[in-house]
Amino acid sequence: MATWYWVGGAGTWNNTTLTHWATSSGGAGGAGYPLITDNVVFDSNSGGTFTVTCNQTGQNNCANFTISAGAITFSNVGTLIVSGNMTVTAAAAFNIASVTFNSTTSQTVQNGGSTFSATTPIVFNGVGGSWALQDNLTVLSSITQTNGTLNLNGKTLSTPSYITATGTKNLTLNGGTLLCSGSGATVFNNAAPTGYTTTLGTGSGKISLNSASAKTFVGGGFTYTVPVSNDGAGALTITGANTFATLANGVSPTTFTFPASTTTTLTTSFAIAGTSGNLVTLNSSTAGTQATISLTGGATSNYLSAQDIAFAPVPTSNGTTPYVWFLNTNSTNVSNVTGALFTAPGTVAYLLTSGTSWTVPANFNPWNNTIHMIAGGGAGGAGSPTTTHKGGSGGGGGGYTKVTNFFSTAGSSVTYAIGAGGSGSAGGSTTWASGAYTAGGGGLGTTGSTGGTGGTGSTYNGGAGGASGSASTAIGYAGAGGGGAAGPNGAGGAGGSVTDTTQSFNAGAGGGGNGGGTAGTSNQSTSTVAANGGNNSLGVGGGAGVGSGTASGSPGTVGGGGGGGESATNGSSVGVGGSGSQGIDILNTIGSGGGPGGNASAATGAAAKSGIAGSGGAGGVTSSTGTSIVGGSGGAGLIVVTYIPATSGMFLLF
Repeated sequence: MATWYWVGGAGTWNNTTLTHWATSSGGAGGAGYPLITDNVVFDSNSGGTFTVTCNQTGQNNCANFTISAGAITFSNVGTLIVSGNMTVTAAAAFNIASVTFNSTTSQTVQNGGSTFSATTPIVFNGVGGSWALQDNLTVLSSITQTNGTLNLNGKTLSTPSYITATGTKNLTLNGGTLLCSGSGATVFNNAAPTGYTTTLGTGSGKISLNSASAKTFVGGGFTYTVPVSNDGAGALTITGANTFATLANGVSPTTFTFPASTTTTLTTSFAIAGTSGNLVTLNSSTAGTQATISLTGGATSNYLSAQDIAFAPVPTSNGTTPYVWFLNTNSTNVSNVTGALFTAPGTVAYLLTSGTSWTVPANFNPWNNTIHMIAGGGAGGAGSPTTTHKGGSGGGGGGYTKVTNFFSTAGSSVTYAIGAGGSGSAGGSTTWASGAYTAGGGGLGTTGSTGGTGGTGSTYNGGAGGASGSASTAIGYAGAGGGGAAGPNGAGGAGGSVTDTTQSFNAGAGGGGNGGGTAGTSNQSTSTVAANGGNNSLGVGGGAGVGSGTASGSPGTVGGGGGGGESATNGSSVGVGGSGSQGIDILNTIGSGGGPGGNASAATGAAAKSGIAGSGGAGGVTSSTGTSIVGGSGGAGLIVVTYIPATSGMFLLF
């Protein structure tokens, strides 16, 4: 292995221009040129400030690469290949095709504050090789890791884009940070996850994405044993069914978008949280379709805004395991969130939607507990294809009964029944303690003018289903909205009624809100007033257009009633009523009224929406072809048991 020294200032590095290469510092040039197995040195005798032109790819190669003095610029289209150590302690600028490290043994990289231009990517590609950073490294282009171990060694490696390529490669942090500063679709792109590993090592390093603009983490369905953090205000979209040691954020507000219908698994911690007035948003890549975040044992967070997220593990449906995710009262449940409590840690909560008996836990507090009971919602009535073309009326919402400080001892068995949602029938009653406490189910909607009665609860009643009329001049008639379930915040809102009999085509009315909610609005066939679902204490009812439109109603948010459906004035198309959304009164489990199906005369009416978690189903519709649509089913009931453990000394607020 020879060592070659650059002399004579500016010039071209290739195998034909030999005058710049000497075998000693400041010696006479022309003795030869360095091979890939030789060392290259630029020092105080090389020429000071000058440019080295690298225009022959394959000839700009060396083993150890050293710059100890001067201010040198490497330019043109060549690729600098370093198979040994890079030791740069003076100013250097690289503006060439790439800098590639291809060692198959252990090496170090010291860049001394060098600049790597936006057109100069760095490539690590040495089978069995490794490179330990000796100082912070900033690259304005991309970094591609193909083979070998990149050891950040407690330093920060900054690049707009980090990419993996096919090979066996490892990223080791050892307290260092891979800072991906770019924006767009491939800021972190694990394009070749096969053969890739990550190692945390010593210290608290991380992969950080800090752009203020939107960026994407292409995970590749890989297991990351290192933390990943969104440290920029720009939204971070994650793709792939990945496993992370930790997900975190360094700023707020910001946004995390998770892949819909996909589970993102955490092995160590969920460290995403906002601050007062600066919520961190969690959502799914597809609106209305949940993304799952899973962490064994759950987590505690605060100041989040969550939508379309399923937190796992979820409490078992028969009450053998409790909720383990706590998002605190400062977080916002936008809609379609399951598995998490928007309460502070300290409350123990069990959800019962199946089974017949519950074993009282060892830490149950008979002096500080609440049993919440919701009955099943009644089904909506079917449409009738008679000459009067009656629409179906909505089903009634389930009643609500609250039991405070139920006395029982640890290990005892409590018998209960969960009210079934009506299917062509009234909803079932929910009972507790062998029938000592009862919440009554919602009534069945009829064909035509009578909505299902709201279920009777000892605390609050469910909302009545909306009525649907008929008219001899009508070719078809829409279904009415289902009533909302009752809850701790009050009675359920009534479903909207379809009252306009002057038109041949009319729209369905909105569903009622859940506990403490308002009624859905009535149909106005020729008006510009939408048939909206009823609000509740925290949620907004879904919207819909008018009888002359064709758009579908939108779902309600956090307990708002479903929007009404639409029908076209020419009878050629139909809008579908929006579903009632989840409630939030009891640990975001109560449902609202189902939205009604829309109606069209020259086409089959859309299927009526079913209620959820105790709300009434929507009424069915009819069409000019004589087709009758059955009413939507009512939502099944539930029981939620909450208490403060006897040893905590805290108080339960509901």
